[in-house]
Amino acid sequence: MRQSRKRWLFYLWPLVIVLALALTLAASSKTTMSLDLTRNHRHSLSDASLKLLALLEGPVSIICYLRADLETRQRVLSFVTRYQRAYSELEFRFLDVVAVSSEIEKGQIKEGELLVNYRGRQERVSELTESALSNALARLAGGEAPWIAFAAGHGERLLDGSANHHLGNFGDTLIDRGFKALPLDLAGTVGIPNNTMLLVIANPAINYPARVRDRISKYLSNGGNLLWLAEPQSLDGNRFIGEQFNLRLVPGTIIDPAAQALGVKNAALTVISSYQKTAIFADFNLRTLFPYATAVSVDDHDDWSHHTILNTGKGAWNEIGPIEDQVARDAAGEDSRIFSLGALFERQLATKTRPQRVAVVGDADFLSNTWIDNGGNRQLGLRLVEWLATRDELIDIPMIETPDNQLTLSQWQAGTIAIVFLVVLPLLLVSNGVRLWWRQRHA
Repeated sequence: MRQSRKRWLFYLWPLVIVLALALTLAASSKTTMSLDLTRNHRHSLSDASLKLLALLEGPVSIICYLRADLETRQRVLSFVTRYQRAYSELEFRFLDVVAVSSEIEKGQIKEGELLVNYRGRQERVSELTESALSNALARLAGGEAPWIAFAAGHGERLLDGSANHHLGNFGDTLIDRGFKALPLDLAGTVGIPNNTMLLVIANPAINYPARVRDRISKYLSNGGNLLWLAEPQSLDGNRFIGEQFNLRLVPGTIIDPAAQALGVKNAALTVISSYQKTAIFADFNLRTLFPYATAVSVDDHDDWSHHTILNTGKGAWNEIGPIEDQVARDAAGEDSRIFSLGALFERQLATKTRPQRVAVVGDADFLSNTWIDNGGNRQLGLRLVEWLATRDELIDIPMIETPDNQLTLSQWQAGTIAIVFLVVLPLLLVSNGVRLWWRQRHA
């Protein structure tokens, strides 16, 4: 009798476990409590998204066009709930695609996409990821999309170029952020359009003719904002741009021994890891890399206030001669001191409601397709543009990226998992089967 009772208990315990799991699931469906134990918090909003939501003022409405598929709807609802927990004024609802079948047939609405509405403006989100939705909210928070004109026609770095030295990846970043970016041939137009929020001049290869110089000077005198990306080989004929702010490009290429101490083989690569206390660098602690950069020198100006930025270490110098793998300071003009690779300028014109801003960086390579994903280069470029567009509230909101979906295991972890599943578990199953067979045989 006792042996029979033990046998029933042996077969009963799996049923108990199943019932316990069922009760746990039922209880969890009635509570909003959640705990994200993933290593990179893939099921929680990032700090950048939380900071972005804190900037919003007023209701946000999200509509998802989806069939009455419980499993799919539950996945969308779980995703949007993360945002609702952080922002109480976010309203979300489903709309069955049957009710808008005509709009879907016309391509006006796509099944499964999210329509995000904020302050009378709308964004469509087709990917169910934090990066897609948060960046859409950032575009809505930025208001009407500002126009950015990239100077073209004189050998400048191309906004939509795919070559290593072009700026195509940075152009895509600006568009994703909500800017309207387009190339502008300064020689082939009547002038720079009045609705241009920012003009970018990225290292022209030839001197601007007199007509173009006049247009740039007029644009600046009328309060236009400018980002000038210079290079050590910048032509003398184009240095008129800096003369309007009392800025001068220091002859030579900056050599930074501190970068070589980090194991960098390129002698002309400057690494910046500490920054001045300005709005652009608030909570910014990423290293930025500047290959073949030139320093800037600024004198006081009656109309403009200025700040130098991107300072090198004390041991840097400006190399006048050719750049080799190992460069030694050997010329009289190659002084060793702290250099500034950039400068910010600002003034308030009586005819403008917003301040006029100019940023100059003695390197165009740091935003090129080759270098933009090194360190914090992309984020620095975006911060500069946000500051120049006077969208100060978005300066410290980075482009939000989807958390890494890959499972990375060390060799020891992978070996342990392989041994457990390929050796230990099979042996346990076989031994349990032998044990049951033996007990039944001798019962």
